[in-house]
Amino acid sequence: MNSDADKNAGEIACHMKTKPVYWTTGTCAVEIPVPCGLVIFGASGDLTKRKILPAVYRLQKNHLLPEEFFVLGTSRTKMSTDQFREEVLSAVKNAFAKDFDESVWNGLVEKIYYVPIDYTVQETYTQLLKEELLQLGNETPNRRKSNLLSGHSPTLYEHVISNLGAAGLSRERTGLHPRGHRETFWPGRRFSQKTEPHCEKLF
Repeated sequence: MNSDADKNAGEIACHMKTKPVYWTTGTCAVEIPVPCGLVIFGASGDLTKRKILPAVYRLQKNHLLPEEFFVLGTSRTKMSTDQFREEVLSAVKNAFAKDFDESVWNGLVEKIYYVPIDYTVQETYTQLLKEELLQLGNETPNRRKSNLLSGHSPTLYEHVISNLGAAGLSRERTGLHPRGHRETFWPGRRFSQKTEPHCEKLF
């Protein structure tokens, strides 16, 4: 069995072997992110539809997303991945009414997934969210991390943070990126002070 040191060495070697990929536009060269995923909590909400999803589409249009990339939307709303994709399409078309590009959408839509969970029930994180992430991880084998964004009510922050930790989804080794959690769950001083103990313990 490999030791922790061997595992760490392997991870470091993996990072060292990966050469940056750049997209050149005009005189600028922009580095493309490493293979990754984006998990959106509150994916059926207004903030996600008005801001987050159009931003992802714009990144795709500007060639700034890695080839191995996925969006996993999650919320309490019961719907399928196909239904979620239809909602994303509607949101993107509303945001880019004058310059919506069908070819850009076709390159993005197959990377979009959805799973419903109850934020307050730990079992749904283990049985649904974790299972879906493991499956997506198999489909994107070079993915190094998943960043989490929150579009749900701040009153649910503690539930989400605690249940992610209990499900084993809060550690770097699982492929979930803790900085994404902290940036998401700390929108202001009042909530930072309230959620900081949970973040320190679990992330």
